[in-house]
Order: sequence, then structure tokens, then C-alpha cells
Amino acid sequence: MTSPLPPAPQAVLALLRAPDRADWLGPLRPWITLCSRGVDPQEAWRQLRR
Repeated sequence: MTSPLPPAPQAVLALLRAPDRADWLGPLRPWITLCSRGVDPQEAWRQLRR
């Protein structure tokens, strides 16, 4: 039987909520999400441009 995970320390939660400055994919993330859901890449781009 597994025990529940202990609550995360506040410092860890703050890091998880903070934007990752090294995340070069950031601006493209919505487009990639649509593409991974099966939307045609060109259509996904059109949807995001609107």
C-alpha cells in the first residue's frame, strides 16, 4: 500500500508557477498543443492568428 505524497514546500510551488526563462518553446506552445491534438499545422496556425 502506498502512502500519499506529502505537501510540496512553498518554495517548490513558487518555482513550478514561475515562468521558465529557458523555455524557448513558450510562444509556440499553443500551436504545438493544437498540432498534438490532431489539428492540421496550417489550420492550427490560422486559429491562433485570429
